[in-house]
Amino acid sequence: MSEYYTHTTYPAPGVAGASSAMRAELDAITTGFDLLPAIAGKEHQVVKVNSAGSALESSKTLQSIQKVHGTISSGTENFAYSDGNYHTVTNGGAFTITTSAWPTTTLLAWMTLKITNGGAFTITWPTINWVKPDGSTTTTFATYMTAIFTTLQTSGVNFIVLWSDNAGTTIYGKMV
Repeated sequence: MSEYYTHTTYPAPGVAGASSAMRAELDAITTGFDLLPAIAGKEHQVVKVNSAGSALESSKTLQSIQKVHGTISSGTENFAYSDGNYHTVTNGGAFTITTSAWPTTTLLAWMTLKITNGGAFTITWPTINWVKPDGSTTTTFATYMTAIFTTLQTSGVNFIVLWSDNAGTTIYGKMV
């Protein structure tokens, strides 16, 4: 059952029906469309469910979905775009980061990583084109950090943005 439209059994295939029943069915469809947000003047906006979960509304932005990875002390931790575009992790030991599940090649997608104590232990990164201040790129994280004159904090928080416009085949990154 839908609050926007619930199909009745009318019209049944091969059975004659009354025009009043057909009008009632079309009225139910119209009522469902009337519940949707108005489109005029809202170009480039998205339709989403409101915070109460009771209605649809239009918005210029989508809310980020957060994935909490907790404290990672070893092994490999995957940051899947499909899990959300805001990931938090605390570095508790040397570990490797991977990324996956980027959207299709026609979309620009980005994820923000909030890394606590990132410099306390070694983080091994996947192949990322780190964008240096002069616009050139490097795939070596240490070279990037030297180019921006900083390091990951051993006790504190850093934010890194990763983005791709080709389903994760080429990933770019920048500390913000």
